[in-house]
Amino acid sequence: MKPVNKYIIRKKNENSVLSMIIQKDLVYRADIAKALDLNKATISAIVQTLLERKLVYEEGIGESNGGRKPIMLKFRQDAGLSVGIDIRVDYISSVLTNLNGTIVDHYNIKVDSITKENILYYINRTIQYFCSSMPPTYYGIIGVGIGIHGTVENNNINFTPYYDLKDFPLADKLSKEFNMPVFIENEASLSAIAEKNTNVSIDNIICINVHSGVGAGLILDGKLFHGFNGSSGEVGHTIVLKGGRPCPCGNQGCLEQYASELTILNMYRQKKGGNALDFNQFKNNILLGEKTAIEMLDEFISYISIAINNLNNTFNPEKIIINSRFTNEIDGTIEKIKNCLHSKINNKVVITKSNLNGNSTAIGASFLSSEKFLMER
Repeated sequence: MKPVNKYIIRKKNENSVLSMIIQKDLVYRADIAKALDLNKATISAIVQTLLERKLVYEEGIGESNGGRKPIMLKFRQDAGLSVGIDIRVDYISSVLTNLNGTIVDHYNIKVDSITKENILYYINRTIQYFCSSMPPTYYGIIGVGIGIHGTVENNNINFTPYYDLKDFPLADKLSKEFNMPVFIENEASLSAIAEKNTNVSIDNIICINVHSGVGAGLILDGKLFHGFNGSSGEVGHTIVLKGGRPCPCGNQGCLEQYASELTILNMYRQKKGGNALDFNQFKNNILLGEKTAIEMLDEFISYISIAINNLNNTFNPEKIIINSRFTNEIDGTIEKIKNCLHSKINNKVVITKSNLNGNSTAIGASFLSSEKFLMER
């Protein structure tokens, strides 16, 4: 039997203490010791380290039955800042947050396309903006998280259906340029991380993102599920129509060829004679009761309901969160989706829209970077 590494035990205990302080907002040392089954001397030593690192601070004095009054501990969420970036097909959406995920600043760039030749320029521009406008903090920007609309494994981009970043060493290049850690993850998985952090008590969450494609981020038993090689949650590439429309993934009849925002809007434009109609015009026409617009929304509802039913019966989550302009901005869409679900097997799942205003991927990317920083210090 190998001897236990004392450093590993100490680091594990430090992370447990810090996690509890973050979760509880305000907490006493004695309560931490009791909850984690650690002695007071160990807790005192760890807390002193966290105080010296400026990650926690003392606030407020509690009641005492005699002797020294206890002092409460609080997480110093403004000790540093994190950048979260969502690389979409036609724009890059970015946030600067504190270590607890609260947005400090936004920066968005509209682009014609994403390529290996221009992506470093756009991200460089984003980070430079945040560096020039950020408030002063003890650690400054501690890292960057990036959401890719495709499959990612161990910081490597394996597949991107709607822009070509496959095998591009984005994280390595950015990390060397800015001398800070860079983490890359699938965009729907990052949305799931963000949603989990706003639904702390729920351990089984599925976040469905509908943009240029359709993806699902899976939080199972409290942990992000990647699958064998980072390809879990690719619900947009499940087949819903045999011999259907061709998909960039190589198959035919994939869900996102029928239910993605890109597909629905393109089909709507075709039905309207090829006019350059955008989402806002589509939404307004639905409000005006236009038949074609309503039919296209109903098609989205029909196909996305199939995906939700399949995910619900496969993974049995407590909550399914849909992140889409169709559900977030068009009233009644969620209710119509619910009305399409008739399973008697798993009928207790909560189905709702996201409350993160389209920022879930960028916020999740920032969370990922912050978590790595806090747990690896």
